[in-house]
Amino acid sequence: MDTVVMELKENWRFHLGECEEAWYKGYDDSSWRQVMVPHDWSVEAPFSKAFSSGTGYLQGGTGWYRGRFYLPEEYEGKKISLRFDGVYKNSQVFCNSYYLGKRPNGYISFSYDISDMVVFGQMENEISVKVVHEDLADSRWFTGSGITRKVTVQIQEPVHPAEYGCTFRTEQVSDVQGSVSARVSVTHEPVNESGEKVKLSIRTMLLDQDGTTAAELTGEIDLEPGEKGKLVLAGEVENPLLWSTERPDLYRMESWYSINGEEAYLVHVDKAGIRTIAFLPDEGFFLNGENRKIKGVCVHHDGGCLGAA
Repeated sequence: MDTVVMELKENWRFHLGECEEAWYKGYDDSSWRQVMVPHDWSVEAPFSKAFSSGTGYLQGGTGWYRGRFYLPEEYEGKKISLRFDGVYKNSQVFCNSYYLGKRPNGYISFSYDISDMVVFGQMENEISVKVVHEDLADSRWFTGSGITRKVTVQIQEPVHPAEYGCTFRTEQVSDVQGSVSARVSVTHEPVNESGEKVKLSIRTMLLDQDGTTAAELTGEIDLEPGEKGKLVLAGEVENPLLWSTERPDLYRMESWYSINGEEAYLVHVDKAGIRTIAFLPDEGFFLNGENRKIKGVCVHHDGGCLGAA
């Protein structure tokens, strides 16, 4: 089965304030307000001089979210993960009354394995999320409060890539007598949770904007039950579309797994850009061999682990 990603955008209810019993499945939240996620409760509040730091004169506090979703019966036995792109901040997460864990940082994505907690068919799954943002003097700019980024459920086969386990790299771009060629590589970190030893065949394709295959990289690896492997696939792209600020061309990267020669299934889709960068002490920054001037950047909300964008 191809990997499926479900975004949990609707069917959420929100309560501002503590609610000690909201963690368990079946709790009556009918009086709570219906919201869509991502959601920020601070930006909805009136401005006040009492909240002069961290939330831009808007309140923080403690809030609870409760969301619901269904899973088809054919997903039973698959690897199922619940992923949050960011919750500001100090979150605690429950699935069908099971405590999954906590995350203090408001800008870091995190996920939980809920394969053994979920139910299927006509039975409803419930997610409860407690968010605590009481310490308002915690940032130099407006942070917001709540589930401020998207939430997804990912359904995978038992043999699947590890989280962040499929990465693309441009190794080299060469120009020989006007013929441009790029050496690229894709690093795979597959995980075998099937309970049996498998021979895994991996195929990654780079597709241009017209859907034409620009490169196909293949390889094989044997995995014992419970084993996490690593395989680097490398190949050439002839006359590549180079990413630049004027033409930000990207390729569609598709990765497929095949177990013991069986039919392949899609495990990962991403975008990949081919370009070279270099910093030279006396000459500055180069993009695709061309000198570029960097006139300054703003790293507030897109500043690494600090930003909300």
